[in-house]
Amino acid sequence: MSITVNLYYKGVNGNAKAFAEEMEKRGIADAIRAEEGNERYEYFIPLSDLETVLLIDSWRDQEALDIHHASDMMKEIAELRDKYDLHMTVERYTSADMPSEDKTFLRNKEDSMKVLMINGSPRQGSNSGVALDEMKKVFEAQGIECEEIQIGSKDIRGCVDCRQCGKLGKCAFDDMVNETAPKFEEADALVVASPVYFAGANATLKAFLQRLFFSTPFDKRMKVGASVVIARRGGCSTAFDELNKFFGIAGMPVATSQYWNMVYGRNPGEAAEDGEGLQTMRTLANNMVFLMKSIALGKEQFGLPETEEEVVTNFIR
Repeated sequence: MSITVNLYYKGVNGNAKAFAEEMEKRGIADAIRAEEGNERYEYFIPLSDLETVLLIDSWRDQEALDIHHASDMMKEIAELRDKYDLHMTVERYTSADMPSEDKTFLRNKEDSMKVLMINGSPRQGSNSGVALDEMKKVFEAQGIECEEIQIGSKDIRGCVDCRQCGKLGKCAFDDMVNETAPKFEEADALVVASPVYFAGANATLKAFLQRLFFSTPFDKRMKVGASVVIARRGGCSTAFDELNKFFGIAGMPVATSQYWNMVYGRNPGEAAEDGEGLQTMRTLANNMVFLMKSIALGKEQFGLPETEEEVVTNFIR
């Protein structure tokens, strides 16, 4: 009995199409078509979603498909898939249950969650980076993808309340805010780290976050949020509270740790000597993984919470 598997490769910035083109150019697709038992191996791009490529993959029977999945070219495909940072979903058209042999090759969104990290420090080798690196170790050990974007030294202007984002679907000032927006939409969690200046977060970071949260129209509910603050001595609590406000207004659960998410150090790299602070970062990362996976299971079984039509009441009318 023939088996047809539809594989949807999802990416951003044309990566899915580039993946398929490289599969063809390198001859990998033709090699698969030449395998014993292959009946069809073709790529398509849905007109309704140009960031997705559909692969229709048909085989004579399960034995032929198993032999294909055990071949050396699976490593090449996996490397290309990682190169273009693609996620996969699958439809199978001969059995309601997918054999475990097939599942070993799939990289589902749920199995490969992503954390976006925003580093608000203007310095390379910063203490903010030390804190984020400690979290990355935990995330990567548990199969969570991480991407760090450092914006502390960038020329990012503040919001001017022009409201053009409501018409454009993005901020009118086309800079790193718009570049980061699709990554934020794709991510399952957001970590924001900042040095403490005058008992507050870096002003560039605040300008970035205000525009990012206000200009992006996608639903942010149930993305896990965490803020991390780094200081020489004082001001952490107020900066920590300031950053958490962004998550609270967007319906994002705020992740906590064994202590408030603070690390101490002045000169670049000194945070590595704060044993308790680094442990707080590891605990925070572990808690975030638990929340992300729990929320994914909840969304799968129950969906997102119901919402009401928004009521806006001004204090002065």
